Amino acid sequence: MRLCLRRDEAREMFFFGFDNYLKHGLPKDEVRPISCRGHDSQGGIAITLIDSLDTLLLMGGERQLVEAVRWLEQNISFDLDKRVHVFELTIRALGGLLSTHVLLTRNAAIMPEYSGGLLRLATDLGDRLLPAFETPSGIPLSWVNLRKGVPAGETRVTCTACAGTLLLELGLLSRLTGNPVYEHKALHAARQVYGIRSTATGLVGNTLNADSLNWERLDASIGAGVDSFYEYLLKAYLQFGDEEYLNMFSNLYAAAMRHLRPADAGWAARGWLGEVHLHSGVVMQPWISSLSAFWPGLQALIGQTDDAALLHGNWTAAWKTFGWLPELFDAGVTQRHPLQRGYPLRPELIESTYLLHAATGDGAYLEAGRLFQSTLAEHNRQKCGFASVADVATGALEDTMESFFLSETTKYLYLLNSNATALPDHYIFSTEGHLLPVLASPGDSGDVGGECRLPKTSEGRQGERAIAGGVEGDAEGNEGVGGGRTLIGDPW
Repeated sequence: MRLCLRRDEAREMFFFGFDNYLKHGLPKDEVRPISCRGHDSQGGIAITLIDSLDTLLLMGGERQLVEAVRWLEQNISFDLDKRVHVFELTIRALGGLLSTHVLLTRNAAIMPEYSGGLLRLATDLGDRLLPAFETPSGIPLSWVNLRKGVPAGETRVTCTACAGTLLLELGLLSRLTGNPVYEHKALHAARQVYGIRSTATGLVGNTLNADSLNWERLDASIGAGVDSFYEYLLKAYLQFGDEEYLNMFSNLYAAAMRHLRPADAGWAARGWLGEVHLHSGVVMQPWISSLSAFWPGLQALIGQTDDAALLHGNWTAAWKTFGWLPELFDAGVTQRHPLQRGYPLRPELIESTYLLHAATGDGAYLEAGRLFQSTLAEHNRQKCGFASVADVATGALEDTMESFFLSETTKYLYLLNSNATALPDHYIFSTEGHLLPVLASPGDSGDVGGECRLPKTSEGRQGERAIAGGVEGDAEGNEGVGGGRTLIGDPW
């Protein structure tokens, strides 16, 4: 299939899932792709609609976007007696609302009557999430009731990613509203997590207690529970330009490259980063988490494309071996975890494939994308959407299609097949795949942007700031690979 046809197929995959959600899922959070029924998973706020907004715009669905925004402005309220996950609502709902608000503000011709309704919804949601931060440490709890705040008896344990992956969305909310409280709380939480990294390894653990600020789980990795903390320290620097974020990221990246690839486990030779004890660096589990497939993309952003290429090749080989990526598998790529054997349509490997192709122009990444896309099109497509895989060994499907399939998986396939050799101009991608504006200074907001425009996807040179050689820790874990920055595409 020619590249343009694969791009069109990726677009059709998105709209097939989106249209079926509108028909069978809305106003529920998700559509069940096999039984064609609506299902609530995130408090009943039409999360798939919110999560899909900027993908609609990116793929030319301006009419559907306008209709979706009007529906949200008229029908959605966050004044709900619902217990919700702070991290998930931040990256999916808050990120989706803010991204689309900025895009509509910067491109007013798309919806001339738009007057900030999405920002008002985002501000209300942000205010309802703030009670989660009312802990002795300032680390947010994982769960909050949208109407009542934090109920008595709520768990005080949260994950590292849950506490540290709020920087982009809450920071942007502060810039857009002029209220610094959101950004201050997110930054304080990130500083707190970074501040309790191990003095022996420089790593962070998996879960911590928000009251005592002590680690609860001592496993360190770049996988589930930790992954996007690394990502957001780098991207907060790219978005806001604050060197503090770069310093935190650089130190954690160096620690990860040094300690998460123990030679005695054979992981270093294979390029894998695994799970080790926070303080000793001893291997704790033999499994690789599929969520850590974001790492080659992160390495592409900092210019370490050789390391990224090796690791990406391993991930692609794992996909070929198992048919999809199981949630956990061994470093030898021979065994699936006995319990976590499914593939819930995750985007991380496809995201890395897109970013590496954007950074290098290497056609091998287009071929990898072809494999991923053909698998999804041939095996996961069902009557009312795309179904998750319950067990990669049997190919048995599960009647779920999470919102990130439309906000990320299909988006990155579309962008990859658009053959862009750089990244969107003046935007970065959040961990949920939302386009968020790059801001030059603390006074900037996403509402102002001069010549900023919709991201280009198929031709021309586009720019997202990236660091190549400004990270403390090279492929061998040695400190200091030099200063300075290079750019993918034009200067922002």
